[in-house]
Amino acid sequence: MGVPWAGTADNLPTYLFTQPQKHLTFNAIASDPLRGVKSTKLYGTLNVLCMKRRTDMQVRESITTTSIPILSENSATTTTPSRSVALTVSFKSYLEEDRCPPDHLPYRLDLSLTAEATDGADYTLRTPLRRYVFVQSFKIATFNILNGKDRSGQNSIDRLGVYMHDTNDIDVAFLQEAHQDTVNQLVSRGFIKELSRNIRLSGNNDLAVLSRFPIIQNVPVPFSEPLEDYNHRWHYVIMGLGGFSVKVANLHLIATSVAASREIPEVPFRRQEVDEVMAHMRYPGMPAIILGDLNALVFQDNPPFTTPRFEFEPIYYTQPGAAPYVHFCLGISCDMTPDMGARFYLDQIWVRDSTPGLGFVDSYTAYDREPGLEQHLSDHRMQVTRLHLVE
Repeated sequence: MGVPWAGTADNLPTYLFTQPQKHLTFNAIASDPLRGVKSTKLYGTLNVLCMKRRTDMQVRESITTTSIPILSENSATTTTPSRSVALTVSFKSYLEEDRCPPDHLPYRLDLSLTAEATDGADYTLRTPLRRYVFVQSFKIATFNILNGKDRSGQNSIDRLGVYMHDTNDIDVAFLQEAHQDTVNQLVSRGFIKELSRNIRLSGNNDLAVLSRFPIIQNVPVPFSEPLEDYNHRWHYVIMGLGGFSVKVANLHLIATSVAASREIPEVPFRRQEVDEVMAHMRYPGMPAIILGDLNALVFQDNPPFTTPRFEFEPIYYTQPGAAPYVHFCLGISCDMTPDMGARFYLDQIWVRDSTPGLGFVDSYTAYDREPGLEQHLSDHRMQVTRLHLVE
């Protein structure tokens, strides 16, 4: 027992997903052999959050909240040495949700819950407030952050944190050019908030993952061809999303400038990198995503954006019987990205088309300045897609 509305142990919610966490029963038991227990109850609020599609690349999406009170109580005028109560909460998945306004889409269900008991002397005690967030849709982003320096060379750590967490509400961020010291600064400054719950690094001072959600495995994978003065590797993580496990590959492929300075033929070298990644990701055994700074345009033609570059054929066209990966701006239109070229630029998100798996909700290129002006936080643009689980 405790005081009303005290924070949780880490002041952060427990994140829930579909399948085994779709129907949860909460139980509370109060015991007082001396004065007895008159009542025990569980009560709180289920907030239904719905998100409108983005209308401005620099402003966070509009979110509506509908609050539904919940209560389960076991009480009597007489006391008993102990008294218990149960409360079952049923959550709706993305495809089942029917409480959103016509122009909004399901986002998440946020349950706040407290247990309370009154003893025979009419003293009341309450547990700390607990929050359970049922995830209906979630945002994944890829972003080359230039090791925490903006394009003028100034420290950008605080602005990056606000940009990822507040402006764009990212749930899982996959970063490139993210030195371990840079990641440590992002965490210590506090602006990324829940994104600091789960941090994973590739071990080469380049790739990092920041996640609200559990990461149950992090696997760095060396490329077969070394690069001078660089620990040439990529990594994948496995996220635990309730009854789902999702495998995500975070890449930083060879850049044109790097290939030129080392006198390496960039196209075949990059194709070999992709082939080695696909040895792990072609049949991942679970829903999967490939993303990162791939350092080449997606398509050969410009427009109509239909013929993939040689390097990315293994992702776009897979072996017979294997489900293809779908580029996030093809899975659902990136209408809010006014520059067509930016949709298919160096930074990419590919989602494996499978059931069970992941479905697209919306996608966009994030801008930290007005379209037409040079980005300032990085020479790359953060790419974002919102997904939901498909059972």
